[in-house]
Amino acid sequence: ALIANDCCKRAYIKGLYSATGNLSVAENGKKGATGYYLEFSLASQNIANETVEILKSGGVEAKTREKKGAYYIYIKDSEKISDFCAFIGANKGYFALQEVILSRLVSNTANRQFNCEIANIDRTISAATKQTEAILYIKEHAGLESLPETLRITAEARLNHPSASVKELGTLLDTPASKSGISHRMRKIIEIATKLKENNPMLKEKIITAPRGIRAEDCAVIAQAASRYISDIFVIAAQKKVNAKSIMGLISLNMKKDDVVYLSVSGDDEKAAFEHINSLF
Repeated sequence: ALIANDCCKRAYIKGLYSATGNLSVAENGKKGATGYYLEFSLASQNIANETVEILKSGGVEAKTREKKGAYYIYIKDSEKISDFCAFIGANKGYFALQEVILSRLVSNTANRQFNCEIANIDRTISAATKQTEAILYIKEHAGLESLPETLRITAEARLNHPSASVKELGTLLDTPASKSGISHRMRKIIEIATKLKENNPMLKEKIITAPRGIRAEDCAVIAQAASRYISDIFVIAAQKKVNAKSIMGLISLNMKKDDVVYLSVSGDDEKAAFEHINSLF
């Protein structure tokens, strides 16, 4: 390997990017725009290939290309670019990028949400979120196949239709069920998930207490910290389960004050990882 030590790997990549790197963000909606693009140049194909492997070891996916005798490493996806920033510790320098990403995420969903009946959606989402979190937890730690058939079918239907009301969910099954029947099944699923959680010390329910919630710069800090550990680290919230090592994934949860989220950690260094990441919320 070109460099063995993790600290040196980050310093090496940071130095390369500082010397030859470039990041461009196309204007939203601009004709011919290609979105987000990061690249830096290297002296040879061999060094480029080894550098890609260093990035890969840090959880960053990148590609190489050759142009007019020069060799380039490039990343085109906004989430992968965010992961690159976390890897080299360039959180403050790219806070503007996170603000752009967040702004676009909000803009892309605003029209769809605007015409919804707010009161009905709040009730439906609150119930569906709790159900989905329980189902995802069972899926991750025991497998949906461990559930009785009627509960498994209902759980799969919930995952396939995350925004459906309990009444609507009953009509979507091959064998339709009443609203009360689906509600009973969901209570059983939540009870099973609760028992699994009680036997798993590496899962923690968190209530966001920060007045401004978890902001983009907080997500960057969490992702950078999570990237130091081998363990799988996930945050579960708002019907979504995201990798805590991904800044974009964390930002997409849009965690606000008083939101309930779950931190799940599993792996060889799970205890240290759990204590560290738990302290950042």
